[in-house]
Amino acid sequence: MVADGLVAQRTIAEMTMALSSARMSLYDAASRWEGASANEKTAIAARPKYMATVAALEVTAKAIQITGGRKRP
Repeated sequence: MVADGLVAQRTIAEMTMALSSARMSLYDAASRWEGASANEKTAIAARPKYMATVAALEVTAKAIQITGGRKRP
């Protein structure tokens, strides 16, 4: 199983934290969205957009690293 090794478990935990951080940033932005001006909305949307992009790249790279990048038979 992929999650048997301690290194793999730690990497999966790091992946989970990266995704959770991006998700919480999005929830925070959504809670501040109502009543914000157009300029404020641009600033509010920038952080979760950036964090989600960085998290996606990080998680994808780590997932490939954990699985060894092998092709399916």
